[in-house]
Amino acid sequence: MPDLIVLCAGAARDRPLPDGGRAGPAPALGERSPASLPALPHLARALRRAVVRADDADDAAVPTELPHERWLRDRCAVPPADSIAAFAALRFGVRPPAWRVTPVHVQVGHDRLVLADPAVLALEPDEAAILAEAIRPLVAEAGFGLVVAAPLVWFFVGDGLRALRARNWALACGRNIDAYLPEGEDARRWRRLLTEVQTTWFEHAVNRAREAAGRPAVNALWLDGRLGARGPAGAAEPAAKPWPGAVFTRDPALAGLALAGGAEVIVTEGIGPAAAAVSAAASRGDVLIDVDAWRAPARAGDAPAWRAAWSDVDAWLATLGLERGGPGGFGRVGLVFTGERRCVEIDLDAGRRWRFWRRFDAQATLLP
Repeated sequence: MPDLIVLCAGAARDRPLPDGGRAGPAPALGERSPASLPALPHLARALRRAVVRADDADDAAVPTELPHERWLRDRCAVPPADSIAAFAALRFGVRPPAWRVTPVHVQVGHDRLVLADPAVLALEPDEAAILAEAIRPLVAEAGFGLVVAAPLVWFFVGDGLRALRARNWALACGRNIDAYLPEGEDARRWRRLLTEVQTTWFEHAVNRAREAAGRPAVNALWLDGRLGARGPAGAAEPAAKPWPGAVFTRDPALAGLALAGGAEVIVTEGIGPAAAAVSAAASRGDVLIDVDAWRAPARAGDAPAWRAAWSDVDAWLATLGLERGGPGGFGRVGLVFTGERRCVEIDLDAGRRWRFWRRFDAQATLLP
């Protein structure tokens, strides 16, 4: 029978480092997370016999990718050179090789540059189109085509800047950007192009109008990562486990990755899909549900919104019948909780429910 997997990015808290310190040049996301979970009656009953399958963390000084990206990379056998974020190209019909780029606002401080969450821009489609046209000659001179798939989802199409390693903007959000900037032999070429873009936008009419209205200027592009040219079908490398046959998500990167693996992509409405839709998708094989309720609150350190997300997801999980083992048609239900560095996989395998003496403490596990 197929598996049901629920991906909960941003829901977990990172474990303290053994020396009591923290890795990296800025506070870890988990340090801004609330200290406790709200009451979660449905999830508590569902997890009563749960088992932790894996609890891993990235202790690098500066992580190269987010834990849920690392989990997807392992699960789907994504080659190291391909960025998970850049798989959004396939979602929008952009043929690789392509770089995903995000228009952003960088706050200039006394001694550092801090990346703001791109969502604060509330960038309108017409603004994005006008700003893109202003830099299109610069991008073309660098050897790329420019595609604006959505106001905050842009692509440089072409095979330049190959010798470059980039990180998802979400890793640098709210931080001094120095340690998160692209690295590699082509880093100087990228910095030169970025400087030209910033100069072009500095006094642009769109930005003058935004600033006059009290809105942040679009003053930089963030390079999120590259997707290399793929085979005739656009498929990823063969994975050790079958790639899910159906994926519920709003994330264009995950949608593109699912398409690369031949999965059906179903756009998530609300917190998550109804039980009937999930059961129907089981006919295609394993099913992955991407629950994105925690990501924005976790990045912002918004404790009330983060707790509200837990409560909302608890109510939604009840509609799936998780306390009774989940919707019909599945042999195993797994939940994947991630923080900024940590990834916790929890197994709700129905075969373990007879172990009545087990009592799983979700709060102790997810918020150490």
